[in-house]
Amino acid sequence: MSDMQAPTSPALKIAPLNPPHRAIGSRVPGELLPPLGLLMVGGPLIDAGHHVRLINADIAPMSVVEILADLRRNVPDALLIGHSGSTSAHPVVLEICAAVRSSAYAANSPRTARAMRARVLSSP
Repeated sequence: MSDMQAPTSPALKIAPLNPPHRAIGSRVPGELLPPLGLLMVGGPLIDAGHHVRLINADIAPMSVVEILADLRRNVPDALLIGHSGSTSAHPVVLEICAAVRSSAYAANSPRTARAMRARVLSSP
């Protein structure tokens, strides 16, 4: 029998988000690294029965408006923003957090908007 057990509560829709980095180093062709930390977190969540959809906003890169549009199309129960303190990502992470905190993208789903607001940590 596996150590992993099925979740006792309903499966959550979880969206790990790799934010766009505005540094020149992240725009060098062939130098873009996968979001390994988010993948390492997502794997056990999938194993536990949750629905995980990675949003890699650094590839294109996506604007905050595009990120919110993506979230509107498939509203998650939890949004995990992968931010390791990199200076180039910090301004956009703050912008994304402010937009999520306002829950503007979840306006069509009051229950989800409340759930998202409850899960967002306030920034210092």
